[in-house]
Amino acid sequence: MRLNTMPLYKFFQPLSRLVRWFYIQYDCYSSSIVYSSVRSKKHNPQKSVSALLLAINQSELRKNTEDIVDIFIEKNIDVYIINNQILEKKSKIPIAQASYLEHLEYGMDFASYKIAIDSFINIDHYKTIYLLNDSVFCEPQLFKNFLSEILDNTDDVLGATLSDEYFPHIQSYFFKINFKSKMIKKDFISFFQKFKFYKCRENVISYGEIAFSRWMSRNYKIKSFFNIDKLKISEKDLKRKYIKSPVHAFPFTLAEINFPFIKLRLYKDGLIDMQEVNQLASYYDQSSMGNLRGLLINYSKSR
Repeated sequence: MRLNTMPLYKFFQPLSRLVRWFYIQYDCYSSSIVYSSVRSKKHNPQKSVSALLLAINQSELRKNTEDIVDIFIEKNIDVYIINNQILEKKSKIPIAQASYLEHLEYGMDFASYKIAIDSFINIDHYKTIYLLNDSVFCEPQLFKNFLSEILDNTDDVLGATLSDEYFPHIQSYFFKINFKSKMIKKDFISFFQKFKFYKCRENVISYGEIAFSRWMSRNYKIKSFFNIDKLKISEKDLKRKYIKSPVHAFPFTLAEINFPFIKLRLYKDGLIDMQEVNQLASYYDQSSMGNLRGLLINYSKSR
């Protein structure tokens, strides 16, 4: 007689979940101990009803960062730069119109947003908030066109692209949140108040990027600007890819449609080689090629 036995992986599932729970608690606890030197370098007066929270991790400001800040300022949007590093002495803040803060906390871009919302920006003043991090290279002219196109967008939460990795969610390198009601703003603030300072990148993705989409989609309209039709990627192709993030899986397809964002982890994660780095750079404006090539290579040596 054959006995119905439990598969081995199911036997270990509860134990695996328990170990993960303890790890998450340790991850939060060990990082919260070092809630470290948050240093406000300068804070400018509020001029607009829209604001950009730009989360960066740079010891010297990149040219691409300066270009993007200039584009937002040109659109009459207040800019808050939150840097997860200390600028080197030789580097300075050349953008006089931007407010600037440094911190050394764990949690990547979501930690920067949390710190800014908690103690740096008067969020009650604003009707629209943009969230952008420096994990992407933004081709200046294409990004300027993209920003112009979404300025009047009235969706509650708008991202650039949707990822099906782990769980369907808007990718956190870019968000626009319209505070059309007090409740949207309250829920937005509540999410970041509850966010903890995780050391582990996977936890930041799970409890930051993915959790934010799930939290906001409970009551509000949340969508991606570049849907599958705009990206010219079939659902069949997307499902066939192990990595279900379009910006990771299809960089050349996106470059062909003048997509303004390029993920800087492409080379670091082995998704493109050196020859493909040069090929990808060739799709964009000649003045941006050297900058992009250098960023892709240098990014692979950091983080």
